[in-house]
Amino acid sequence: MPAQTRKIVEKIPVQTALLASLGVCILVIVLGCHNGRFKSFSGNTMGTYYRISVVCSSFPSRSVVEDELRKVDEVMSNYRDDSHVASFNNFPVGKWFDAPLSLVHVVAVAHQVSEMSTGKFDITVEPLVSAWGFGAKDVEKQPTTATVERIIGNVDYRKLEYRTEPPGLRKSSPLTIDLSGIAKGYGVDRIADLLDEFECGRYLVDIGGEIRVSGLNQANDAWQIGIEVPDGSGKVHSTIELSHGAVATTGDYRNFREFEGQKYAHLLDPTTGLPLDHRLASVTVFMPTAVEADALATALFVLGEEAYEVAVENEIAAVFLTWNESKRDYSLDSTPNMDELRQTRIGNLRGQGN
Repeated sequence: MPAQTRKIVEKIPVQTALLASLGVCILVIVLGCHNGRFKSFSGNTMGTYYRISVVCSSFPSRSVVEDELRKVDEVMSNYRDDSHVASFNNFPVGKWFDAPLSLVHVVAVAHQVSEMSTGKFDITVEPLVSAWGFGAKDVEKQPTTATVERIIGNVDYRKLEYRTEPPGLRKSSPLTIDLSGIAKGYGVDRIADLLDEFECGRYLVDIGGEIRVSGLNQANDAWQIGIEVPDGSGKVHSTIELSHGAVATTGDYRNFREFEGQKYAHLLDPTTGLPLDHRLASVTVFMPTAVEADALATALFVLGEEAYEVAVENEIAAVFLTWNESKRDYSLDSTPNMDELRQTRIGNLRGQGN
């Protein structure tokens, strides 16, 4: 693995689980075989799925895993009125909100990714997400230019403070937050931490397509993580071999809103308030933790044409798939850090061997 790959936040411990994304398109597929040594179980939670494949002397039960998922939903969901995020969104400006350390951790990671991306990743984007109908409620009409301009005045991560002692959040303007671009990856990390607590040395955790692995797979080889062609065909464009770490992918081809016959991608540029419109089709990022990979994949995708340069400058292992109109195909670019991980393979996932 690239020695240069660095953790974003090291001083704040990871302590929680998963929240399903609002629809961030995950294009990662696991390629592998199964045998009796590995225990696998899966389920549905918060609008998506979870899947675990693991070997350890003492397995955590399904109820233990799902209890972690429930706990995080109670903290980070934008879809329930009693979550900590909902309470903070309704909290007065200028006062410290007593937040769980898990929420502070996610906000801290988000802040650093916001700094790196010059605001292209911004969890205070929630009012724009809602205005465009990608939040908890549908909308019938496209927001007007005046509405977008009014809302964007309260979209600014720099107006959101956090502290760890005691854990808390404070806003200097009436902003609201949406953690859909980061919380699901953090959930993967929490489940991975749970497996580590049970001394499980070999596992794969997959929640809605966000993946983290440890050790070797069922075939005693590195885990083969397939990156799907972002066209809905199910074909695998390339693979990454991992024995530790996390992978997340962001794209925009599956989730749209349609207003007056025109489709709009679900990912928004927080600096303009508008849906993205560029040729970049997907970004895949490897990092030590899934919360970092999740946030960085979203940030780089929103950056568009600037993303490759930013990734190289920050020593991020990333793969970019871009639509090439002249070739009528996707072009692949990978950063030097990702070149050490990637193994190109073209083919169809479905029907591959056991």
